[in-house]
Amino acid sequence: ISFPLEKKENLDLKQFLFDPITQQTGDTIARAIYAGLGEQEPRITITKVQVTGNVEDESYEIVIAILIPSLNNRGGVVTGNLGADGFKFKN
Repeated sequence: ISFPLEKKENLDLKQFLFDPITQQTGDTIARAIYAGLGEQEPRITITKVQVTGNVEDESYEIVIAILIPSLNNRGGVVTGNLGADGFKFKN
C-alpha cells in the first residue's frame, strides 16, 4: 500500500491498517498524505484530503484533490479505498 513517488521513499499507508477505524485515525492518515505527498511531489498543490472511515467494511475512503501550478493550476481528484487488501483507486 504505497504510492510510487518521485525520487524519495514511498508514502506508506499500510501502517494504519491495524489501527481502530476512527475519526482520529482518519485525520492521522490525512495528515500523513498531506505531508508525504507534498514532500514527495513538489510540483503539485494539495487542496483537499478527505478520509472517511467505514467500520462495517473495515476500510477508509480517501479523496485527494490537487492543482498543478505548471499546468495553469489544472486540477484533479483521486479517490480510492484503503483496506485490508491494500489501496485501490476508484477513478
